[in-house]
Amino acid sequence: MLVVAAALGVGGYFGYQWTQSQFYIGAKGDELVVFQGVDAEVGPVSFKKVAYTDHVRVSSLPAVQQDQVRSGIPVDDLQAGITRIKSFGDSATPTPDAKSSPTPTRSSK
Repeated sequence: MLVVAAALGVGGYFGYQWTQSQFYIGAKGDELVVFQGVDAEVGPVSFKKVAYTDHVRVSSLPAVQQDQVRSGIPVDDLQAGITRIKSFGDSATPTPDAKSSPTPTRSSK
C-alpha cells in the first residue's frame, strides 16, 4: 500500500512538472496570450497559467487566426510563443484610440 502511494505521488509530481514545461498560444477572454501548462483542469486545479500577453485582442485578428488561437497553438517554449504572438499582432486590425480624434485637413477645391 505504501509503495503504491509513493508511486502515485512520484508519478503525479513528474506529471505536473511535465505539464509546466509545455507552452501554447490561446485566448483568455478576448486577449491573445501564451499559456504555460496544458489546457486541463481537475476539479478546482488548473494546469495552465498565463506566461505572457501583449494585450492583442483576438477579435482584431483575421477569422482564420482567431480559430487557430481559440483551438490552441502549441509552441516549443515561451520565447517561441512571444515571437508568434508578436507576429499575430502585426496582422491585427488596429483598435481606434478612444482619446484621439481625426485631425481635420483642408480640402483642395
